[in-house]
Amino acid sequence: MASRELSIRERQVLGIIIQSYVVTAAPVGSRHIAKNYNLGLSDATIRNVMAELENEGYISQPHTSAGRIPTDKGYRYYVDLIMTVRGIDEKEKKTIDANFGQIGIERTGTTSDVLLSAAKVLGSISRQLSVVLSPTL
Repeated sequence: MASRELSIRERQVLGIIIQSYVVTAAPVGSRHIAKNYNLGLSDATIRNVMAELENEGYISQPHTSAGRIPTDKGYRYYVDLIMTVRGIDEKEKKTIDANFGQIGIERTGTTSDVLLSAAKVLGSISRQLSVVLSPTL
């Protein structure tokens, strides 16, 4: 059964639930959304939207008095249709080129050197911890 397209309001609430849950690992309630995000919606309206998202399987409620958490279906919808992917800017392109050169140019160094450089560049650009592993052949 194909899912219907979510409304803008439903997509906003689902996106907020997923982003908040990923950061806090705690169920997200309607009061938290109404208080911390400027959606112009009341707690009750947000609860109604959350109930609809739950009925369609995008979020679930771990227990009666808890907020909601994303389901696999909710994460999939978010990744496929809500999440925005930011391209890399010129400074980031220059960082990559400086460390890896242009395609087709031979690089010297061991596999470990290349992986270390890749981890450093990825961490620098993403501003996150990065781990790079070589495949087992």
